[in-house]
Amino acid sequence: MKKGLIMCMVTILLAMSICGCAKKETEEIVYEDLKVEETVPERRTVTNQGEFIGTVSTSETVTVISKVSGEVLETYFEEGDIVSEGDLLFKVDSTQAQQGIASAQAAYELTKANVDRMLGSTLDSQAINVTTGYKNSQIGLDTALYNYSNTCDKIGDARRSIEDLEKAQADLGGKIAQAQENLKTAMANRADEAIIRELQGTVSALESQKSGIASSIATLSSTKSQLESSVHTYENSIAQAEVTVESATANLNLTVTKVLAEAMETASATLNQAQVTVKNAKESLDNYQITSPVSGTIETISVEKYGMAQAGSPAYVITTDHNKVVKFYASESNIKYIKIGQTLTVEYADAVYHGTITKIADSIDQTTGLFEVEAGMTDGNDELFTGSSVKILVDTVKEENSLTVPLGAVYYDDEEAYVYLDVNGVATKTPVQTGIYDDECMVITEGLNDDSKVITSWSARLKDGEKVNGAN
Repeated sequence: MKKGLIMCMVTILLAMSICGCAKKETEEIVYEDLKVEETVPERRTVTNQGEFIGTVSTSETVTVISKVSGEVLETYFEEGDIVSEGDLLFKVDSTQAQQGIASAQAAYELTKANVDRMLGSTLDSQAINVTTGYKNSQIGLDTALYNYSNTCDKIGDARRSIEDLEKAQADLGGKIAQAQENLKTAMANRADEAIIRELQGTVSALESQKSGIASSIATLSSTKSQLESSVHTYENSIAQAEVTVESATANLNLTVTKVLAEAMETASATLNQAQVTVKNAKESLDNYQITSPVSGTIETISVEKYGMAQAGSPAYVITTDHNKVVKFYASESNIKYIKIGQTLTVEYADAVYHGTITKIADSIDQTTGLFEVEAGMTDGNDELFTGSSVKILVDTVKEENSLTVPLGAVYYDDEEAYVYLDVNGVATKTPVQTGIYDDECMVITEGLNDDSKVITSWSARLKDGEKVNGAN
C-alpha cells in the first residue's frame, strides 16, 4: 500500500511538471519599450576639403620707386632689416604739396559759393512768373471743384426733400380717400349735421395740405432743375480749369527743368573740376610718405636722410625670399569655391603649416588645363624648402546654416538613405536626401525639419514600428 501511495504521488508530480512546461511554452514574451538616444537636427556650417599637390617657391623681389621729388626728411630702416607690408620706409618734404591742397580747397569753396549764388538767382527770376500762373490756375480749379461739389450736395438735398414730400402727398391721398368715404357713409346714414360738417372740414383740410405739398414739390423741382443746369456749367468750368492747370504745370516744369538743367550742367562741370583738383592734391600728399608694398628683407637703399629723392628713381629693393609661397593647380569645378584671402593648410614631412591664398589665375593654364593658385605661407618659412612637393588642403564646398544629423543616425537600403524618427513613441523609418558631410555630421537636404526627433543610437531591435522610449 505504501508503495502504491508513492507511485501515485510521483504520477501527480509528473503531471504537474508537464502542465507547467506546457504553460511556459505558451506564454508570450513581453519586451519593454526600446530605450533610445535621440536628438533634433542641428543647423551648422559643413565644409568639404579638396586635396591638391603643390610646389614650394620663393616670393619675388620688389623695387620701391619714389613718385615725387624732394628732400628726404627721415628714413626708418637700414639694409638687411626685415619689414612688414605697410611699414613706413622714408618721408619726403611735403610742404609744397600741403600748400597746393590748401590752395585747391580754397578755390573749391569759392567756386561752390559762386555756383550756389548763380543757381539761386537764376531759378528765382525764372520761376516767379510761372509759379504765380500755376498757383492762380490751381485756385481756379479748386473753386470750380468746390462749386460743383456744393451744387451736387444741394441737388441731393432737393431730391430727398421731393421724395419725402411725394411720400407725404401719397399718404394724404389715402387719408383724403378715407375721409371722403367716411363723409359719404355719414350722409347715406343721415348722420347728425354736426358730424357731417366735421367730416367735410376734415376732407377740406386734408385737400388743402395736399395742395400745399404739391406747391412745395413744384418749387423744389424748379430749384432742382436750376441746380442741375448749374452743374453742367460747373463741369465745363472744371474741365477748363484742369486744362489751365495742366498747361501751367507743364510750363512750370519745363521752365524750372530747363533752367535748372542748364544751370546745373554748368555748375556741375565747374564744381567737378574744382573737386578733381582737390582730390589730386590730397592724393599726391600720400606719395610723400613711402611705405613698403610687401613684407621681406631690404636688400639695397638708394636714398638718405636730407638727400634728394627723384621721382621715378628706385629708392629701395626688398626681397620676399624669407616668405615662402605654394603654388598648385585646381580644376574648373573646384576653382569657383576658392577665393583670395581664403586660408589653407599645407602638410609636409609630418608637419602641418598654414597659408592664405593671394593669387588666382584669370584663365586656364594651356599646359595643364587647370587654374594656377598661389598662397603665401604664414608659418613654416624656415621648414619648407624651395621646390618641395607638399599636400594642400583647402575648403572647396561649404554648406551654411544647413540641417544636419550625426553620421551614425543615417542608414542605407540599396543606396537609399533613411533615418529613424521618434513619432509619438514609435520608431518610424523616414527616407531622406543627403548632402555633404564631415567627420561628425551629414547635411540633410530633404525629409526632416528642425523639430524632427532623430534616433541616434543603434539596437538590433530598432526597426520601423518599434515602440521606443527616447532620451535626449
